[in-house]
Amino acid sequence: MKTFPTFLFKKLRADELSLDVGSGSEHFGLICLGDINIDIGKHVCKSDKPFVRCDATFLPFTDNLFAQVTMFDVIEHVDSPCRVLKEIKRVMTNDGRLILGTPNILNITVILHTLLHGFYVPHNDHVSAWGRLELDNLMRRVGFRRFKVFAYTYDDTKHSFLTLIALKFFAFRKDFSGRQLVAVAEKRGN
Repeated sequence: MKTFPTFLFKKLRADELSLDVGSGSEHFGLICLGDINIDIGKHVCKSDKPFVRCDATFLPFTDNLFAQVTMFDVIEHVDSPCRVLKEIKRVMTNDGRLILGTPNILNITVILHTLLHGFYVPHNDHVSAWGRLELDNLMRRVGFRRFKVFAYTYDDTKHSFLTLIALKFFAFRKDFSGRQLVAVAEKRGN
């Protein structure tokens, strides 16, 4: 089961709501992180929290509703990432926070695989791949002015011996050593 960077989560007041986008995947241990959870697929989360089956490009919620939105391992699956993020921004409160995670295309393990085999093989259902600069540009294009993008590796990620050596060697370059990219954006100031 993935260990999400919960240290980034905003401490919510009792009257604030959180939304988890893409929470229906069996691949990630059936975790529902939000007070309300959405996915385009069927409900598979083991949770009593409300689940809404919908497309993230058309969220069935009013403006300024959610104080926090989480979206892990989803943006690489959507056809229109700008549209999805604009829709998320619309439903965020003025002081809301978005925490987004996606695989890091510039991770050293991906680079080494490409060098050794001559090609990169993305996951079969990914429609896009993101490096830190591309994710930076996406956040700007959507209109977030207050955001930070950084590399991160889930604590429970297992690595081969050669991968561990490469990760230690490139530890000084977090862009290369982090398996995931995480973007934390705030609507405030936009």
